[in-house]
Amino acid sequence: MKHLTEPLRYCRSLTDIDGDLLRSIGVKTLLVDLDNTLVFWHTSDCLPGASDWLEERRRDGFDVYLFSNAGKKRAESFASEHGIGILPYAGKPWTCLFRNLSKRIRAPKSEWAVIGDQIYTDVLCGNLMGVKTLYVFPYSEREWWWTRFVRRIERFVLKKRGIL
Repeated sequence: MKHLTEPLRYCRSLTDIDGDLLRSIGVKTLLVDLDNTLVFWHTSDCLPGASDWLEERRRDGFDVYLFSNAGKKRAESFASEHGIGILPYAGKPWTCLFRNLSKRIRAPKSEWAVIGDQIYTDVLCGNLMGVKTLYVFPYSEREWWWTRFVRRIERFVLKKRGIL
């Protein structure tokens, strides 16, 4: 059994995750983090390639949901602008909202993947829910103070795993 903080795949950036990769691991539904995965932290400014990536995944037939701990207004605005679903106030890494997700997402959870830049929220939550997880390296070091602290632990873990 893999560790709860071990993703199925490590990816340098969101744009490294294409439709062929997702189909090869049996994914049809994407739960994508917002800050430092799709946008610069605490903004609505897309990271390079993120807007095109979202459009390509939608065009490829994937169901895409914003799966974020960000505030509802900011998350709704982004989701609406990009034509994707939204699961705001995800409460990651806690899985208490999982039942609500299962009601909203029609695909079986074996076809879901959580994509995000944090091991101790995105990856941990996805693994606790029993879905596939893909870790993308954070784009920027500009983050909330607590996240910067947790990143130190993440870097240690990634070095120990031989990823960094």
